[in-house]
Amino acid sequence: MHQQNQVPFRVSTAWPEWNDGFHYKDYIKRDFANCKVIDFYTQKYKDSGGKALWLERIRNHQISVNDQVVSEDYILKVSDVLSYHRLPWREPPAPESFDVVYSSQSLVAINKPPGLQVLPASFFHQRTVLSLLRGHPWEKGGRADEQALEVRSETGGAKEGGEDGEGKAKDKGGKGSKRQAKGEDGLHVPAPVHRLGRGTSGLLLCARTKEARQSLTKALEDKTSLAEDWEAFALKGGETEGRGMG
Repeated sequence: MHQQNQVPFRVSTAWPEWNDGFHYKDYIKRDFANCKVIDFYTQKYKDSGGKALWLERIRNHQISVNDQVVSEDYILKVSDVLSYHRLPWREPPAPESFDVVYSSQSLVAINKPPGLQVLPASFFHQRTVLSLLRGHPWEKGGRADEQALEVRSETGGAKEGGEDGEGKAKDKGGKGSKRQAKGEDGLHVPAPVHRLGRGTSGLLLCARTKEARQSLTKALEDKTSLAEDWEAFALKGGETEGRGMG
């Protein structure tokens, strides 16, 4: 068993009034090749604004192709990387903390409060469990820098959520992705393995290693194994046996 932190302890922050905005990326394929930038956005993301609003964003230099600002008449090519910079906005109120009930070098379990989004989506891009995890100095590690090991997110292309903050944004026909950050000790910053709805409270499991993530994902796919693991977790104070999560 790896060394564990003293638990429970609280991870908390003070959310800023404004977030940092967000960059939505699309990767151009054949179906939008030879299409003008303005036509791409008005056709694919018509629910996120009409032609006048997308023209305003383009002329405000919020749209770029391959990291270069372009005009509305730019003709897209296959493999172009199109980026829309959504300007900073005020996110709805959300809890600023959660309690960690178990922590090791491979697994962290938190008690997620209701009202806190797990992964970025819609109006919530900063006020999330993921942001709190990345902002905490885990064990010997410092704060996050970018490393591999994907964390699946609900955020992708330029679609913006509705006023209730429950909308989902997607690109490339599916879910977007984030890369799991890594601390100075070589261990990954904990990343959620499953989801709980924003209004739901409960135990949320987060992996710090690729092996733990794979083990937990497999357990989630096998509901019988998952039930056994959760029972062991509750009865043995967080220790698990035979699943490679310790």
